[in-house]
Amino acid sequence: MTFNQELDEHGAWRRQFALRLKLLGEWLSDHDLMGPGIRERLDQLHAQVKEDRIMVAFVAEFSRGKSELINAMFFAGYGRRIMPASAGRTTMCPTELGYDAEVPPCIRLLPIETRLQPQSLLEWRNAPDKWERVDLDVN
Repeated sequence: MTFNQELDEHGAWRRQFALRLKLLGEWLSDHDLMGPGIRERLDQLHAQVKEDRIMVAFVAEFSRGKSELINAMFFAGYGRRIMPASAGRTTMCPTELGYDAEVPPCIRLLPIETRLQPQSLLEWRNAPDKWERVDLDVN
């Protein structure tokens, strides 16, 4: 099974689990078995399944094949490279690839001036209004 198929299966499992949680909650309510503690726990589980993300980090010295590995793992089936991969230092800044079904394909860029600010990258990630967004036409 390919890596993409494994990710698809994981997504299907999560959707099925969320459905089962919903059905369990309905069944408990229908049979007057839903207590406040149970409702709270079901809500926590539902939120966790909804917000859970898979993160994979590639960390190494420059020119060690990180971009090639990312291209091979995630984009081999598309017949082209997404990450630049050539001799030399091609990706000299932190690069994050992500997927969100609620966000159309785009590139988000943090303005270069922010490097002089004291905020961490995590803090910048939590300030989406500070990022420049370039929409992509994938068709």
